[in-house]
Amino acid sequence: MFDPYHKWLGIPRDKQPATCYQLLGIQPGERDPEVIEDAAIRQSAHVRSYQLGPHAALCTTLLNEIAEAKATLLNPDRRAAYDQQLAAMAPMAPMATAVAPRPIVTAQAAATRRSAVEAEEEDEFDFEEDRRQSRRRRRAAARGGIALDSRALAIKVAAGVAAAVLVVASLAIALYFALRERPGGAAPAADQVAVRNVPANVVVAEPVVVKQPLPNPAANQGKQPAPVGPVGKDRFIDRGDYVEDTKTGLWWQKDGAVSGRMQFFDAMKYATTVKLGGHFGWRVPTKDELADIFPATDPPFVNTRYNKEPFRAGVPGEWASYWTSNLDPRLPDYAYIYQWYAKGGANNCIASKNFAYVRCVRNPVKKD
Repeated sequence: MFDPYHKWLGIPRDKQPATCYQLLGIQPGERDPEVIEDAAIRQSAHVRSYQLGPHAALCTTLLNEIAEAKATLLNPDRRAAYDQQLAAMAPMAPMATAVAPRPIVTAQAAATRRSAVEAEEEDEFDFEEDRRQSRRRRRAAARGGIALDSRALAIKVAAGVAAAVLVVASLAIALYFALRERPGGAAPAADQVAVRNVPANVVVAEPVVVKQPLPNPAANQGKQPAPVGPVGKDRFIDRGDYVEDTKTGLWWQKDGAVSGRMQFFDAMKYATTVKLGGHFGWRVPTKDELADIFPATDPPFVNTRYNKEPFRAGVPGEWASYWTSNLDPRLPDYAYIYQWYAKGGANNCIASKNFAYVRCVRNPVKKD
């Protein structure tokens, strides 16, 4: 049976189930949050390289366990409880120091040992076969991409040649008729053109010249373009339960903490049930929309969970985040939050296991 912990992370079977420290490849005494973050990124990148193989489901499970291990070790309270749990599960030290006698190897034990060795060799063979298949798929995909690019280039070249031929043909036809109507090469003056084959009783009207009015710069002096909307502190208008953004036209939930903290899917349901100012139709904002109002600490906004300090593990305080409606297409069960501290910024996380606030937004009501 294929063992991803052993094959991908080098964790022997007798050391499993793997601890958070083994999943990240760090020592149990490591406390530096940057070292923990870098270890999680390194392990995730290594495991993600096997997603194209036959063990994609195991790869996804292992990626989620690495993310959970990082979250546990970066949270002081969760880490303390986890360390206590590991200490309680540690085996008791042996009381005797006597050397145990060498066991007698029977035929049955030898057969069992040979079976274990053969199973190990089969696992290694399966692993190498997976790597060979993965390389073959990548080469096939590369060849297919080159072929597609070559075909697309050939189509573009053919279309360009056809367009050039049409232009040349049109110019040739126009030149032919021009020379046919104007023998001698030079065109006569406009007032010397003879009207041929016109009966004597037909009056030829003079061409009508429409004169365009000249531009009058003085007429536009003193006129300034109408402003899009107030900026600065006058940009946001208090509408009771919500705040109107006169720059974008969006309506924002006034209270930044009334939602409480919840996971992503509950946040999406929560937005559909909100009623503010007598209106339904609210939604979870995008990360660009949240970035446009960050940090939203001045009135009329209230209860915004903003911390001007950068995140530091083990320091008392709240470093809150707000959910966005953006999913991460690269990873299953991952969505983006907007960090509401320091300089802000979007970051992806596990949607079903992380908790953040929700500040709903709504498009304005169209007036008839």
